[in-house]
Amino acid sequence: MTKEKLAELGLTEEQTAAVLEAMKGFVPKYRFDELNENYRQANETVKERDKQLESLKASADNAEDLKATIAELQKSNKAQADDFEKKFIDIAIDSAMDRALLTAKARNLTAAKAMIKRDALELKDGEVLGLDKQIEALVKDDATKFLFETETPVVGGFKPLESGTPTKTDDFTIGFKQG
Repeated sequence: MTKEKLAELGLTEEQTAAVLEAMKGFVPKYRFDELNENYRQANETVKERDKQLESLKASADNAEDLKATIAELQKSNKAQADDFEKKFIDIAIDSAMDRALLTAKARNLTAAKAMIKRDALELKDGEVLGLDKQIEALVKDDATKFLFETETPVVGGFKPLESGTPTKTDDFTIGFKQG
């Protein structure tokens, strides 16, 4: 939460300073999720490697078996590292998508995320390239702009915040006369 956002909520300068001071040391949820997933994956990797070491100890009697086991484990470890990297990238992209969609005032994150082409996104230096352009296009496109909040909602061709006098046009409908 930024100082400007707190001011928009109507907090005084003193209240804003108190909230920002209280927030020091807190980790945003998206960052916590990233770190928690990395920790979980690292623990799983350590357990797997411990099993591999026990297997190596058991086959240490025969040099040929040991070489074959080492080659197999190296191949398996490379596949695990690649899988871990892919999962990490997916988590980082998901977190970035959530943050960007919330910033763009998406009404439904799941529906808005479904409209984003993930294969066109790339993670580079901690930044997701191509995400801002896709969200901007969704906000501007008539077919998808309903997924995002607008300044003034337009309902049935009239703006609810504009002044007007309700008039009875027939026995069943009530219209608004623009005044």
